[in-house]
Amino acid sequence: MAKNIWYLGLDLGNEGLTAVLSNPERGDIPLSWLYSEQEKKYAVRFPMNVYCGPGVGANSPSSPFVVGIEALKFAQQKTGIFLDDLKSLLKITLPYYLPEQHQWQPQLQLQPGEGTSVSLYLVQRGLQALLTTLTTGEVRVGNYSAEAVKEIMTDLQGVFVSCPAIWSEAYRFNVREAILGAKLVKEPGRVIFLEDAIASCLGSLSTHQKAGITLVIHISSLTTEFALLRVPEELTALDPTDIWVSTYPYGGKGLDEDIFWQLLYPHLVKEQESLFLEAENIPQPGQPDQEHRYLGRVHFQKYLGKSALQAAQLVKHILQKQNHFTPKKLGNGTWTVKRKNLEYRVTNPFIEALNQELNHLLSQAGISGSGVTQVILSGGGTLAILPSLKTWLRQKLMNAELIELTPDHNPYHLAKGLASLPQFSQVFNRSRHQYNDYFLLCELLNLSEEVLTFEEILQQLEQRGINTRACHDPYGGVRSRIQALITGEFPPGLVPDPSAHIWLTQESQNNLIYQEIMASPLFTPEGKNRYRLNCQQKDRLCNYLNLILVGTWQNLAEPLNVQI
Repeated sequence: MAKNIWYLGLDLGNEGLTAVLSNPERGDIPLSWLYSEQEKKYAVRFPMNVYCGPGVGANSPSSPFVVGIEALKFAQQKTGIFLDDLKSLLKITLPYYLPEQHQWQPQLQLQPGEGTSVSLYLVQRGLQALLTTLTTGEVRVGNYSAEAVKEIMTDLQGVFVSCPAIWSEAYRFNVREAILGAKLVKEPGRVIFLEDAIASCLGSLSTHQKAGITLVIHISSLTTEFALLRVPEELTALDPTDIWVSTYPYGGKGLDEDIFWQLLYPHLVKEQESLFLEAENIPQPGQPDQEHRYLGRVHFQKYLGKSALQAAQLVKHILQKQNHFTPKKLGNGTWTVKRKNLEYRVTNPFIEALNQELNHLLSQAGISGSGVTQVILSGGGTLAILPSLKTWLRQKLMNAELIELTPDHNPYHLAKGLASLPQFSQVFNRSRHQYNDYFLLCELLNLSEEVLTFEEILQQLEQRGINTRACHDPYGGVRSRIQALITGEFPPGLVPDPSAHIWLTQESQNNLIYQEIMASPLFTPEGKNRYRLNCQQKDRLCNYLNLILVGTWQNLAEPLNVQI
């Protein structure tokens, strides 16, 4: 029986995806993608790029896609749509279709002022096209034949996906929809999300098992993830109450941008006055500063295209080995960038931010820095700041052993950790999976309309089969989430957050449905600890959710079954 039980660990990065298949008897088997039919060459990492051909618009969801390495060949085409930032887009909100307007909402602007827009639905379908490569014979799995691989991929028992800890349920919903659309699994409950840093820890436990306090720092393109774990002698006894996680929304991409703004831009602006940007609009180094980063990215891409970040990446790599560097392919003049300036202006501000984040996590867990016995460094973003990172950690955590598990050491590290989840199923956030934010919102819409106390609301939910008492966990239990919904908050990503408006077209920014939902809370306070369901808001939300769920593989009528 075990021979037919297969799980897929899917490390969904901003720039590429890696995958590992796992079987109880046959162990972990990494996947690789065919990228040269003629030479029969395979790549361990599949680029997260999607191209929609000439004439394809946001309202043509059935149009063909070109994905991965092939899509890169079309990157300069101006007649189609090229997507290379899928993760950032998929966390904005949920797509829905307006029949009367024959249009998907929201519409996203990839470059402000250029007039080119793409629907979020098309982005979701683009990810689906990427994932479909797993079932169409374009991947190699050990010595298995193409037919055997197809058979395995269409009968997976579960897909485990990496995800930043604080990202919205909208991201999970959109990715789950793409996985179901790619027919990797048949039931929504079989798609499970695991925090990046916990996946990194699981990927290392088999080879770097050490009882005590383990800190994981995973720096990806978009985020830096922390996990602090109290690891027991027997790994199967790992307790979720001994795991603390946090996310800092800045990673390798932010580093590249800061290298450009802090080291290259001051020289370039002297040569090209058109590049000038007011100082207050330049992103703060080491800080998320999302709005300024987005607008700054648009600004330098307008004048320099992709050469700006390519030059920043080159500087980053060379200054790891040399004390100074003179770029030759950017600008007209000759000037030099120095490693000490990289450290002072870019690396140190990031390390300072990481130090604050780590202090908060240690305080939350009640653990001193001297109590940490092992530090695992993973993710491609660690490579850029590794010397400074290690110096800081040796001073901060003087008793800890440092372990480097960057993609250069093992590109499958995170995917392997994800695939091993069945061995450590207790560590994933079971209640968040089973009772996600949108399901809870739907359940609240079904409550009676009389005035209720918070306790009476919980009682009604329990009468509907929701085990609210079992929903407390170290990542923020559902009970507190219910209270947030009742006291005026909506689930993140239900409608676009104001900070996400930089991605929306003007029309979608003025979306009447979004404005009406945000106009008033779902419950009206009726004295101390007493609430009444707002009937008008209930109707608006029911109509909106019905639009979202038309034609989806998922529904919000039932909690997701846990399938491990």
